Amino acid sequence: MESAMKIERKLREGNYEESDLLRYLSHNSITVVYNTLHEIAHKKIKTDGIIMKVTEIALSKNEISSKGLGVLT
Repeated sequence: MESAMKIERKLREGNYEESDLLRYLSHNSITVVYNTLHEIAHKKIKTDGIIMKVTEIALSKNEISSKGLGVLT
């Protein structure tokens, strides 16, 4: 997996594709997941894949939710 710093730079520069965002939402780093969610919200990205993955996170259906991102977020 890419390093968190490299991913965060790509997010800041807008140098990513939808498949990258989906992969970043499954990253082990909460910071990467948070920054990815922020980018999705900021750019108003509403593709089916992104909506499904964000919904999984919000409904606590994957392991990242137990690390602090879930229904309350």
